Amino acid sequence: MSKRDKTYRIQITVKRVTNGVCSNAMRPGKSWIMDDKTPGGMCLSAFNALLPYMRVLQFGGRFHFHKDPDAPLEFACPDHNRLVIFEVKRLKD
Repeated sequence: MSKRDKTYRIQITVKRVTNGVCSNAMRPGKSWIMDDKTPGGMCLSAFNALLPYMRVLQFGGRFHFHKDPDAPLEFACPDHNRLVIFEVKRLKD
């Protein structure tokens, strides 16, 4: 397998919930690992919003606005009334 073919597992963790309680019961500390399957129990709207970023990290990509490609990034779900902030990071195992 060449370096180009390498894929990484991605860890998604709920960091905080603002403006009340998430209707999908997301709580700080809840975590999932994404590899070749979708994470079970994750809100579909949040998964859809995070997927493009997770796929970049999963396949070894990086973002121009992020100096360290292996440091965690934070992204929000699309529900602005009960905003859930997720930490997304590439696992180096």
